[in-house]
Amino acid sequence: MLKKWVSNKERHNALILRPTVIFGEDNRGNIYNLSQQIYKGRFLKIGEGTNRKSIAYIEKVVAFIKYKLASKCSKIRVFNSVAKPDFDMNAWVSKVFRFKGLPALKLNIPCMKGFIEGYFFDLLI
Repeated sequence: MLKKWVSNKERHNALILRPTVIFGEDNRGNIYNLSQQIYKGRFLKIGEGTNRKSIAYIEKVVAFIKYKLASKCSKIRVFNSVAKPDFDMNAWVSKVFRFKGLPALKLNIPCMKGFIEGYFFDLLI
């Protein structure tokens, strides 16, 4: 349908953006929830914390979209958006703890134990 729409009119163009995780003010997504768990003392790290995550601030994403919309373009443009540097969970959690003025969390639950306990609580619910 998109290809048909773009081909019907000379001035129709499409910008498809597949962004990474986005965070910003008044956002209640994953990054906010993680930070709130840390702030409220409810955070438990499961696994080694070496999983990497790319995140982007909303203002950077909006600036990118504005830039791409203002530039000359082909009919359909697709962008997979990431932000660098990627952080692993240990680095991100350490940054939030430092921001809060607390020492970094050293305790972590091994992955297998976390999965087993998670399944147990799922069954209880």
